[in-house]
Amino acid sequence: SCALLIDAVALVIAVALVPELEGGALPDAPEPEEVPLAPPAAPVPISPGPRVSGVLRLAAQATVGALPGVVVGGEVGGGVRYDALRVDLSVRALPLVGARFAVDPALGVDVALAVALLRALVVASPDVHAELFAGGGVELGAAFGRGVGISVPRDAAAPWVALEGAVGVAWLPIAEVALVLEVEAIVPVVRPVFVAAGVGVLYRPDPVCGGLRLGIEARIP
Repeated sequence: SCALLIDAVALVIAVALVPELEGGALPDAPEPEEVPLAPPAAPVPISPGPRVSGVLRLAAQATVGALPGVVVGGEVGGGVRYDALRVDLSVRALPLVGARFAVDPALGVDVALAVALLRALVVASPDVHAELFAGGGVELGAAFGRGVGISVPRDAAAPWVALEGAVGVAWLPIAEVALVLEVEAIVPVVRPVFVAAGVGVLYRPDPVCGGLRLGIEARIP
């Protein structure tokens, strides 16, 4: 019949185009090619940015050269640390100390000192419980004198300006508290001179002074 003839012609054409169809078998589908996947990239570590923290300080200081003899005073202040840089602002007071005229010890002056200290420090942390630092700044304040054994004694004040440099070490038993030991050099730029009429110079600070400071600091994250 016509239908069988059409089917036979179609089969012949199909076999001619696809020889694998002969015998009624369909060609096997090709195996899918395996594409190796690249290993996952390792996460890139993100380094922490600069850290900002605060500092509160309370210290005792022994000073030599700024006033007669060795004088122990107090200091209170605070600061801000940005990464390895720290900026401090503190107030220091040294009590009245007597200086007497060499020729007549009954004559003299009692001298005190009060200053504000602004300084910048570079801080290194070789260990989680230790810090090393060094820096310098400027002291601004006043020296106060009171005459002793003078016929007309009076109180006087004179400006104090000095450059300060310090090195020190801090021990942190815990992250929030540090015990600090510092050694400093102070160079007065303006050296007050206390004199008495008819007597002469009663006291003048040394051109280079020194200090030893022991304090405690509270660290504010």
